[in-house]
Amino acid sequence: MMTVSGVSTRRAKKALLWTLFAIPTSAHTWVEQAQVIGSNGSYVGNCGYARGFVDRADSRFDGYANKWQIPDPRLDVGVTRMDKSMLMCHPSQRIANYSSDYPRLQVVPGDFVALKYLENGHVTRPWDPEGKPQHGGTIWVYATHEPKRDEKLYDVLQWNASGSAGNGGGWLVASQNFDDGRCYQINASPESLRRQSEFPNHPPGQPDVRTEQWCETDILIDNRIRVNSTITVYWVWGWDTAPGTKNTACGKDEYYTSCLDMEVVEDTFRNLHNRTLSITHKLRQQDPQLKAVHDYKSRGTIGKTLVVIPENACGSPSHKAGTDIPVSTRTTAEVGSSASSTLPHTSPLIISPTEMIANSESRSFVDGAGEQSMTACITETTTFINTVTSTVTIDLQ
Repeated sequence: MMTVSGVSTRRAKKALLWTLFAIPTSAHTWVEQAQVIGSNGSYVGNCGYARGFVDRADSRFDGYANKWQIPDPRLDVGVTRMDKSMLMCHPSQRIANYSSDYPRLQVVPGDFVALKYLENGHVTRPWDPEGKPQHGGTIWVYATHEPKRDEKLYDVLQWNASGSAGNGGGWLVASQNFDDGRCYQINASPESLRRQSEFPNHPPGQPDVRTEQWCETDILIDNRIRVNSTITVYWVWGWDTAPGTKNTACGKDEYYTSCLDMEVVEDTFRNLHNRTLSITHKLRQQDPQLKAVHDYKSRGTIGKTLVVIPENACGSPSHKAGTDIPVSTRTTAEVGSSASSTLPHTSPLIISPTEMIANSESRSFVDGAGEQSMTACITETTTFINTVTSTVTIDLQ
């Protein structure tokens, strides 16, 4: 007979289920959910999702259902730099593809929105794999009223806050650290343990159960955006590998994207003045957190000095002489001793990655042999037995 110390058998089963969902099924990240943030900092109203979203609890879910990596290691074999031909969105996200269970988000001009995702150890275990940027990398968010089915990442990265740069197809909404200062994966690292203590995240009515604390990118829906319109939002995470890293002498671009739409409606239509709307369209294993990070209004946009790395210096097949040079998302401070000289500092302005090229000197960080190879994706896992035993005590009799 099995008895559970301190909780009922039913609650223990729920605890185990929540723990299972705290263990990542993929080492990489996408937008799991979008939620409006009320004036008191709480999430309110209906949840929204990326195009073609597949819930982790769905039988159709696998590691590639929502993940879109650029360059794609399955298709761009041996390619280490983003080029002008690489598509912005996952194949299932190239059109506005929604279901009744996972609809687009409704927003009102002036709303703050949290784009929520799992950190998967990129914050709490930043050393694994080596050569990755501080704070888990950088997230850029862009918006457009005129999305293209064949939108290119290279084109989107040129957009600026005013919408006047590149092809003028959209604008930069925000750029923020991947790490929001609160999120964590359930693991035994010192940073995870610290955050679990400081920011406990329990399912409703289950104080004995610890669950993963999701991260968020916080954006403002500009008051100038037209009511009764739809905006398409591109979420771009840059998680490059530094030059000089083992097996990656020249460094490696690594972007992940999510593409989602938001319906811009009138405040009276959604009746948000009272800010008492219940949350609808939840996930099967909904993140129990009810409030946004404390500084969601002030996170805004960070400016970073980017290092431009010529692809042709390494002889990669993805770069041809005379073509534009892609951009690495690493800051000068993060490159550290790998850099041959110090790049000039730029002020924290609201600018897009490719605009930063003008403020950075082109440098090549290539060793004498110029050798490089693709670094295999490392799936980070948390030992199930350790997580379970730290969540609920089970006695067998």
